Amino acid sequence: MLHYKLKKIIASAKSHYTDPERNSFIRVFPNVVAKAVGPFVALDHYYFSTPAENGAPARVYVKEAHPHRGFIQLTYIIAGMVEHADSIGNRSKLFSGGEHWMNTGSGVLHEEKISGDPQQPESGISVLQFWINLPSFYKDLDPDYYALHADAIPIMPLNDGLSWIKVICGGYETTKSALPSYSFHFLYHLHLEPGNPFSLVLAAGLESAVLLLNGGAVINNVGFDRGELILFESDSGEIVIEPGRKAPVDILLYGGEPYNEAIVIDASFVMNTQHEITQAYNDYYDGKYGEI
Repeated sequence: MLHYKLKKIIASAKSHYTDPERNSFIRVFPNVVAKAVGPFVALDHYYFSTPAENGAPARVYVKEAHPHRGFIQLTYIIAGMVEHADSIGNRSKLFSGGEHWMNTGSGVLHEEKISGDPQQPESGISVLQFWINLPSFYKDLDPDYYALHADAIPIMPLNDGLSWIKVICGGYETTKSALPSYSFHFLYHLHLEPGNPFSLVLAAGLESAVLLLNGGAVINNVGFDRGELILFESDSGEIVIEPGRKAPVDILLYGGEPYNEAIVIDASFVMNTQHEITQAYNDYYDGKYGEI
């Protein structure tokens, strides 16, 4: 049996979740310990756990039409419904388990509405939105969009038959996402039942992180609680996640090759220079992103 060294935990930060009875928006990163993880440069979590008396979550998040450029926006719906519209003609509505993937490329207008899933009103809202930076070579691509329903996202059972790993983007062993990729990166949703650990060996040079969505777990021999973001060294090694013995835990595990170009983030744009940010604004005000 092979034994790999554990990857060193280099930092952790706890997201400030408010009272789950109330509406919550959490900027998971960038934060004081993580400016980026591989090509991932931002993560927001929309969260509301308690349905209203009529059975539907009371909170609705609405983002009116706004521009984006220079990155991929990936919206993963753990629970809820997200309606999407953009200036390249896409309109779609996805429910729990689905994901919206939008390459903002050379510029696009986008609007969205996040609310409860009418098919699962008891589940509340839990929606994660990642920004994945594009290499400079690809920032002038035409915008593109994919809508994947839950049954289109590959999921692989783990050893105990109850735990599983869902491949949101990238690949795991022989399981691959259908989404395009412009750099090496991965995003997994792990569901681990009590007493069933999971391990992953990563090659040298890759940046990686774990976010605990609920419950607690022991990760590389250190205990962590819900809402904590854990960062690992980029040396080769193993990440071992051990759930507690009483309740299952859901975890995001993600990372990829580091982004070695300059990054300038301004509002809704992710570019390489301030000049490109200025040009992005100019193109937006000149109407080059179209209209919804």
